[in-house]
Amino acid sequence: TDLDRVEATPVRAVAANETRVWDAEAQRMLAELVSAEPVLVQISAAKRLRDRAERDAQRAGEHTVTVARVAGARDALRHGEAA
Repeated sequence: TDLDRVEATPVRAVAANETRVWDAEAQRMLAELVSAEPVLVQISAAKRLRDRAERDAQRAGEHTVTVARVAGARDALRHGEAA
């Protein structure tokens, strides 16, 4: 099937120093964005947004995921960029 042709999600090691803290506003924005999605895709949408926001924060050397990172992740995903 078409689903079998998709690459598996890579396993990522998360060391203690790689964890990201989410500020309260960023968590609220993530929840609002996810709740606006159809129920059947909410889990996938949450994962894509969360992974993208955390990756962008990590690449910028930030330990906290902010509203700006969540908004950036939303915009990037809307334009078809990879999570």
